[in-house]
Amino acid sequence: MSGGYIILVRTARMAGFEDTKDIWFAHIPDMERAVKAVETATGGAQGTKITVLGTIRHAVLVDQLGVPEGEVRNFNGGPPSPAPAI
Repeated sequence: MSGGYIILVRTARMAGFEDTKDIWFAHIPDMERAVKAVETATGGAQGTKITVLGTIRHAVLVDQLGVPEGEVRNFNGGPPSPAPAI
């Protein structure tokens, strides 16, 4: 069983510019809730695509990435965002 998910967030840019790509870690075992939490944390802008890349173990999320249970964090090491109550 996974502790959470690795999620890719792609945000479309104006013509002529590349899309932005961000990696997020969601320490939420339910995939649907994890995707919704990342969507909420990123603002859910129009043109944003969210893709689950894979699962990640609880120990890695806590010990190596510092993502507390029930939260999501951007790969850039930004502060954790609490998951919305669903």
